[in-house]
Amino acid sequence: MLGALLSLLLIAGRPHAPLALMAEPVELSQATARLLQPGGSRALLHVGDLPRCDPLVRAGSRLETLRLDPANATLEQEAQAVQLVERSQCIVLCGGSWLDWWSLTHEVTRRNRFAQALQHAQRSGHGMIGIGAGAEYLAGQALLRRSELHKPGRNPRSSPVLLAGGMALAGDLALCTTPTRREDFCTAARLAGHSRALLLEGPIACILRPDSAEWQPEGDGQALLLDFSGTQRARARPLTARASAQKLLPRDIEARWDAANGLWELQFREPAR
Repeated sequence: MLGALLSLLLIAGRPHAPLALMAEPVELSQATARLLQPGGSRALLHVGDLPRCDPLVRAGSRLETLRLDPANATLEQEAQAVQLVERSQCIVLCGGSWLDWWSLTHEVTRRNRFAQALQHAQRSGHGMIGIGAGAEYLAGQALLRRSELHKPGRNPRSSPVLLAGGMALAGDLALCTTPTRREDFCTAARLAGHSRALLLEGPIACILRPDSAEWQPEGDGQALLLDFSGTQRARARPLTARASAQKLLPRDIEARWDAANGLWELQFREPAR
């Protein structure tokens, strides 16, 4: 029953094309690389330095890179990004912060041509890879601190953190790749009514295929998928080794391992407000 529930939740967020989310760069296996990049060229759009490794190096395809500057989001830079996305069979976003990617894909509050090109590429079946903040922006929602927005809430009692939406290629999935934000993230995701949250740490990639209802992990890091469909109770399924994924659990919960279903039954110590 629980397995069917998790599968239905995943199907709701199934992408049009293969999607890979990473906490940090991971060199993918040849089979996975070719799934995401079956041919043609691929685009690596990055903020800051190039990643320390190329996730798709085993695909054997041509790589084009473009360094983006969120502080200098000119029309020329946007046009370069659009052209690169349009001629690539796989697009990788890496580096920067969630706010950097928001500023690069929006004009005031409207999505610009770069964002539209990313959406069109994904709907056309082109593979997509997000690394770090790029993954959080592509996936669904990520945790932000109000202080980062430079716009404190009008209500002094409002939470100092919030969940912000990006491209939502994985439906309502909330994603966290930053260990220092994990506990605030889990609380915010639960109170916001999100059904799914994914925690990643270390050299780990989670891949979702259009024809699958399950996230497939690859790498040596940790991955934990949480289901918040209950009010006071939640479930957490380790996508990697149980022992390594256990450290991703927030401190404000009690966990009971359900061996029959291969997951933790979680009980939050503080009641939801």
